[in-house]
Amino acid sequence: MDIEAVIFDLDGVLVHTDHHHYLAWKVLCDGEDIPFDETINDRLRGVSRMVCVNIILEKTVRTYSQQEKIHLAERKNGYYKEMLQSLSAADLPSGVVETLDQLRAPG
Repeated sequence: MDIEAVIFDLDGVLVHTDHHHYLAWKVLCDGEDIPFDETINDRLRGVSRMVCVNIILEKTVRTYSQQEKIHLAERKNGYYKEMLQSLSAADLPSGVVETLDQLRAPG
């Protein structure tokens, strides 16, 4: 069987970005005076950004409008994208480079 294409998911497969997501949420929450820690962060795994916002806002006293929630999600994503600029080889899971080299070798 000839392989014509291989599709990878970026997060957690080709590169570890979990910590970057955590830091981006932390920056956002610190700026908004919203409690945020690793326990809350663990609840964010595998859910959409807007569900994440709702989880994060569970412990706030303030009520946020839907538009404000969208803005929070967009700000978090902006922080996250900025942080991605600092990705390095240290963020690669072991074996990724070798696997990509093996897949690339046959063309």
